Amino acid sequence: MKSFKLTNLVLPLVVVLSAFSFSCAKKATGVRAVRQTEAVQMNPVVNNNSNNAANAQGLLYKITVIELPGEATDGSFTVNAEIKTPMGRFIPITTTHTAGRDVYGTYNDADTGAYLDIRSRCLGANCDTYILLVTVVKNNQSVHQSLAISYLTESFFHLDDNNATVSPANFYRTLDEVVQRHNLK
Repeated sequence: MKSFKLTNLVLPLVVVLSAFSFSCAKKATGVRAVRQTEAVQMNPVVNNNSNNAANAQGLLYKITVIELPGEATDGSFTVNAEIKTPMGRFIPITTTHTAGRDVYGTYNDADTGAYLDIRSRCLGANCDTYILLVTVVKNNQSVHQSLAISYLTESFFHLDDNNATVSPANFYRTLDEVVQRHNLK
């Protein structure tokens, strides 16, 4: 009787372990619909100081994920992203770009009393370069800014964080300024 019960326990355990090992398999990179979760800082010293200042202000919003764009049948491109709030929640952002038009939006965060001014742009015929600019605004003042630039050919995205108390001159006013300052085409 005991060996029968042991066999009944071993089989489900093998099935569970097999399922776990398959779910942890490495995903493909460099293709559409891949989630870029690794950020490479453009200016590490300024970025770290800016993030420390935003964290002290309770206003550190971080772009944590950029999903490489997927093309719809109508020729538009959809990009999904995530922004982590100071409270540890994740805000999903989806932008759809048609005929090269920029996308604008806002998000009000009742937890911090701030709102996010969100702007994005696709560059190139296949949205080869994606720009996401998030500005944290509190009391009608731009306090912190995160810029992500994602390329289809890379498995990571470039991140530039600036805080008004650390590097106000580095703030971007428009997406055109992002394109110009980073020589994007």
